[in-house]
Amino acid sequence: MANPKIRLMSTLGVLAPLRDRILPEYEQSRGVSLEVVFNPTNVLAGRVDSGERADVIIAISDMVRGFAANGILSTRSIRDLASTTVGLAKAAGSPDVMINSKQEFISCMLSAKSIVFSETGASGVFFRSLIERLGIAEQILAKARIIQQGLTAEHILSGEADLAVQQMSELLAVPGVDVIGPFPPELNHTTIFTAAAFVENEGSRNVADFLEFIAGDFARKSYLGGGLDVPKVLPGTGAI
Repeated sequence: MANPKIRLMSTLGVLAPLRDRILPEYEQSRGVSLEVVFNPTNVLAGRVDSGERADVIIAISDMVRGFAANGILSTRSIRDLASTTVGLAKAAGSPDVMINSKQEFISCMLSAKSIVFSETGASGVFFRSLIERLGIAEQILAKARIIQQGLTAEHILSGEADLAVQQMSELLAVPGVDVIGPFPPELNHTTIFTAAAFVENEGSRNVADFLEFIAGDFARKSYLGGGLDVPKVLPGTGAI
């Protein structure tokens, strides 16, 4: 008899802890086969909007709650898993970069030869709005490498960019680069990653067990190890 299967659609923001620890542990401990796709936020949204379904989705909180309000995801299954902020990475061993203040951040952006960000990810959407608000969009976009999806820091390793913008957890998922740190607090944004079941599968015991596992103690420790923050209250209460 074939193992039960759970289909998961997930944001890249929690890729490293899911890929390296949480999902392998779940498959081994439960005897469940996982079918997983990782995509940036806007790509996930487009897939769901076009009618694609899975058992569970992990995405930014606003998106998950929006789909739940529209009857696509189960409201009662919602679990807030972890959160992160937007940050910057550079080539390993390259000169130190300071971004502790608004002025340091602007100076860093303007002096960089090339900056890579993903236009379909939540971090890229935020970054574009930030540089427009700061009045430096024209200068930055003229030298930017804008990718559709994937881990931006990989383009530092290939020599295509000096600096990479993405969620801190996504930057930390790429070995061999130096993560400078998060943007200054006044220029930053916190993203909450939330899981929920699609309404067609909310009654499945396997799906319910999976949701509990990815919000449980083992998963929480894994999120922390991957550079994410975790809820300060019990999972599923909607607070973080």
